[in-house]
Amino acid sequence: EIIAFDLSTGKQTGQRADAGDGYVSVPLRMDGGNVIAYKRPPYDQGGQIVSIDGDSFKETKLLENPATESVRGVERRMSPEYSELLYSQGRLYMSDVYASEPSSGDKEYLVIAFGTG
Repeated sequence: EIIAFDLSTGKQTGQRADAGDGYVSVPLRMDGGNVIAYKRPPYDQGGQIVSIDGDSFKETKLLENPATESVRGVERRMSPEYSELLYSQGRLYMSDVYASEPSSGDKEYLVIAFGTG
């Protein structure tokens, strides 16, 4: 979850944005007073980009990736801990940080992009 702090006191305000069942929220950037976050999905769903209102903490879904098995497999390999993520103008770009020799016969992607259309 993403939590809010009062910058003058350093204490939590009590506002929280829960990622949801099986999802993990990763803040990407600010958009004015809103937080843009990537929600890393559980094994059977696609990832999401959400905007969290800085005042109300109301969440708005901006993008949801397909939940097909092939897309989920590629998206899982682009974990936020080991990849670069960028969301801009309705598109999510995910890239591997390091290129390496393929370890299996499966296709390995260095960059993937998702868009709203």
